Amino acid sequence: MNLAPIKYRDVMSKDGGPIKSMEVGIEVILGREQYSAAGFLRDELRIDQPYPDGVGSASDPTTARFRAVSEALERWAFRECKLNNVSEYGFDYDPTSNGMGAFPGLFDKGARQSAEREAIERHILILWWEGHLDYTALGDPYPGIRAIQLENPISDHVVVLLWQFVEERFYTYGFGLANKEGDACWRAAVEMHRMANIIKEHYQKHESIDLEYVQQSQHLFEKRALFYSRPDGFTELIKRMESRPAGKWSTKPKVLIDRKVKGPWDQYVTVWRVVYEQPNREFASDRADYFFW
Repeated sequence: MNLAPIKYRDVMSKDGGPIKSMEVGIEVILGREQYSAAGFLRDELRIDQPYPDGVGSASDPTTARFRAVSEALERWAFRECKLNNVSEYGFDYDPTSNGMGAFPGLFDKGARQSAEREAIERHILILWWEGHLDYTALGDPYPGIRAIQLENPISDHVVVLLWQFVEERFYTYGFGLANKEGDACWRAAVEMHRMANIIKEHYQKHESIDLEYVQQSQHLFEKRALFYSRPDGFTELIKRMESRPAGKWSTKPKVLIDRKVKGPWDQYVTVWRVVYEQPNREFASDRADYFFW
């Protein structure tokens, strides 16, 4: 049961809540009009970054807003735990927000399911990039967009990777997990659309992006997205797809963390985190040429 209308009624800072501002507008994603919301935490709860703390898209403005609030509150929990060096939630192993989920439900189940789904998606992507999983080419889900479905030996979910060559200048990508192929592709397409908007800002300021520029980025995931936006980065992706695994991967992931993330956000939302042990920790390195963000 989604209790967002009740739990989020006092979430804005004017009512004593953690959300400083919320922007809602309409944008077109692959020909579909969607309401998009962007939420910003109060200044003392966020780090100095140009991006919103939470974003959400939906066919109606209220749902988009609620999704943006949930993501912003999840980001609050992530930063608070990182700032205070809280190791009980696995940030010493995986210092990112991977495997986190937030849901304003009556019980914790919704948040845990969200966290588990993201943990599965990210684990599958890492295993594939490390050469342990195969993939199947899909028909183009949308005009000008290519897609593959990654092998998933963990669950029944469909995990997809989409990519697109934008304005004949740069490549952008999206990952998605869902119960059905179409839903997974749409999730990936929305993520790809958001990433394209971020990467486009860089290409509007610079004719081309070289490795020196990529390395200057202070945000790891942006650095990697910039690296793979370049033709030589895309070539690395093609090489990875040409290298098929020798056998089937049957090892079930070891669960390192599966617990509720407790804090002052509890009055608004349940935050959960699931962390799986990865084949190595390169995903958490500072490498720009690791296909994971």
